[in-house]
Amino acid sequence: MAEIKNLKKLANRISKAIAEKERIILYGDSDMDGACSVIILKEAICSLGGDSPIIYFSDRKREEHGINKKALDFLKGKAPALFLSLDCGIANFREVELAKKLGFEVAIADHHNIQGRIPKVRIVVNPKQGSKNSPFYHLAAAGIVFKLAEAILGRKLSKTLKEDMLALAALATLAELVQETGENQKILEQGLPLLESSWRPAVRLFFSSSLTKNCISTREIVWKVISIINITSKEGVFSETYLFLNSQTPEEARLRFEEFLRKGVERQAKIGELTEELKKKVSFMEKDSAVIFEDLNDRQFPILSAVASRICDFFKKPTFIFTKEKGENWGGFRMPFEEDGVGALASCRQLLRRYGGHPAAGGFYFENKNKEKLKECLAKHFNKNLHKSV
Repeated sequence: MAEIKNLKKLANRISKAIAEKERIILYGDSDMDGACSVIILKEAICSLGGDSPIIYFSDRKREEHGINKKALDFLKGKAPALFLSLDCGIANFREVELAKKLGFEVAIADHHNIQGRIPKVRIVVNPKQGSKNSPFYHLAAAGIVFKLAEAILGRKLSKTLKEDMLALAALATLAELVQETGENQKILEQGLPLLESSWRPAVRLFFSSSLTKNCISTREIVWKVISIINITSKEGVFSETYLFLNSQTPEEARLRFEEFLRKGVERQAKIGELTEELKKKVSFMEKDSAVIFEDLNDRQFPILSAVASRICDFFKKPTFIFTKEKGENWGGFRMPFEEDGVGALASCRQLLRRYGGHPAAGGFYFENKNKEKLKECLAKHFNKNLHKSV
């Protein structure tokens, strides 16, 4: 029977930590996939009688995506602990080494592309370590963690808890835009209908909000809400998406949703303004280039990926957008058609401090002195691919 490499090993390690009352840290990405992953695993741990784990989400505004030094400085007083990195970590080579030096035992459950090697930890669960033909290959992180929770709980997994976890996995799978094949198809087919009967006040709001009253299917309703709440802002150590999904009362859920709506209007206005500005610039400067490589000139980093997505959709070209943060350039990319942004950055890795993500979307970090060289390298990569396809 097909299975995900190291899944049982990680389930056994978590079960051991629960039994021996070890401290556990759930470190998640701050988007929908990361939030649902953390909720699912927290519920599994608590259902087995484990102490409530310490939770921390990476902060893309003030820190970096994934495991980062600022977060580790905050958490170092919690060592020793079993440090579970969810929906991130596969590209955090230096940061994992730092975490180990601080006394953490790091294990990774991630679905992002593997960059030829993996961090040096005892357990890495990532379906991309297996065959592309595996039914698990395209799982979102929450799908992986759902499978992990099933392995941890076994027969102790109640019907009610399983349905809640499956609904959250479906929510994250849809939000993550992963291929709807194999296990993803099963999760969506089984999990999306369960959202309609969820006990969670936040999820129930999906179906009672005036925002979704004209939607004609569960998928349409869920997708409309995802477009509003799948942001990466934080409140303390928690992502706002996590706090919303964990709302304890209908009133708390309503207030948090209204705040999402308010922020969404402001965010969309900024994204629209900057997108139009870049369209004009690109049309004039880079209309004949194989790649779009643009500096946001110290604009807000959090809206960068959305701008890259709109520019990519408009010009149908590989798009790399970046801005200056903390003395270097932080960027996001979006790819049209079947282009591979991670592969492109891998061909220019000597000019980057760090990069990662999926073939269609991800991020990168580089020193400003390498800006022109990186642009040339990416252009060379995509020009070569263009010539191969002709």
